[in-house]
Amino acid sequence: EKGDSLLFFGEATVSSRIMDALPYVKSVRFGIKLPGSVNIIIEEAPVAYALQAENGGWWMITADGKVAEQTDAQSAQKTTTITGVVLRDPEVGQMARAYEQPDQTAATGADRLEAALRLVQLLEANEILGQMSNVDVSNLQQLQLWYKNQFQIRLGDLKEIDTKIAT
Repeated sequence: EKGDSLLFFGEATVSSRIMDALPYVKSVRFGIKLPGSVNIIIEEAPVAYALQAENGGWWMITADGKVAEQTDAQSAQKTTTITGVVLRDPEVGQMARAYEQPDQTAATGADRLEAALRLVQLLEANEILGQMSNVDVSNLQQLQLWYKNQFQIRLGDLKEIDTKIAT
């Protein structure tokens, strides 16, 4: 608040409040300039990915797994979709949780969500994500990417996935 002492400025508390209120925020940093200024540096999450929830609705999440917003099916198809994992009770600003589907392979929903997030993080790090229309983690032994809805890329399992994505 204006007029508060900067000596007792709680960066962790303020950062947490900002990130809870603004789901697309990736990180918050502060620069305190005495006697009376605070610079707030906000880094926005670069891309969001569409996943379907157990009730059939579509949600956008960031690469770190934070639920950003609810969307509709038409808008979801305009971005990179993640298939093979379904969200359980998504809440904006909270971390995504996977719904356990009994008819899936031995991998849990949490395992598939973790694999999906790992893949999109690698795609972002290698600056090739915008071209992918779908990330499919239905089977963790046969991970797949779809490039512009035209080409299927079979990655196999997660072994050496960093090298597979980087080359």
